[in-house]
Amino acid sequence: MVDPDPDPDPPQRRFGHAPLGRRGLIVGVMLLAFLAIVGGSRLMRGTTGGVGGITQALAPFPGFPVVTPARARIGTTGSVRSAYGEIAQQGRVDWRRQFILAGQPWQDPRLTVDVPPVGRAGLRARSVFMVGERIGDWAQQLMGIPGLLEVAHRKGQLSVAAVAAQTRDLVSCLTGVWGRSMISGAALVAVAPATQADWVAHGAASGVPSSCVSAASG
Repeated sequence: MVDPDPDPDPPQRRFGHAPLGRRGLIVGVMLLAFLAIVGGSRLMRGTTGGVGGITQALAPFPGFPVVTPARARIGTTGSVRSAYGEIAQQGRVDWRRQFILAGQPWQDPRLTVDVPPVGRAGLRARSVFMVGERIGDWAQQLMGIPGLLEVAHRKGQLSVAAVAAQTRDLVSCLTGVWGRSMISGAALVAVAPATQADWVAHGAASGVPSSCVSAASG
């Protein structure tokens, strides 16, 4: 695994703070998990059920337009690492803007990649898919959706297998939601695993996160 987008000037240093270290990282992860569960519980209490809570979590995000010629050129030049890095950086920028427009807090994820052994055209499609999947998963965590599913599981409404399946389907849909702004929906679906292709296509057809509520509601 390699990190094609190293940050020589990490956020802690840019804002004048010393890095927190491993202990701080563990505390941060635990805090995010706690907030996800608390947020999920709050949304569940504030609606008629899990589907309503997930709808509420996805609703504020305006969505992504279809790919333009300029965006289709992102990640088409340079080395494999730099091409993937360009796509990953654009994904961060795009999702950060979605969260800002939705009035929600955002934190950049760090992305790593196994470079797939395919040609240049296939490489870009695979890279868009992998970036979309990983940032989509990160975004749904920041939305508090894992907390919603965990609450539903604790109430006996969802099995562990159902939680895993709904999370996979939601992430696949969010991959299509963003991926359509980087590449054609057909090209994105072509590189998606068979178990994810339908939901990738569903997200790519609309570009709106709220259209993915059915993916996370069984």
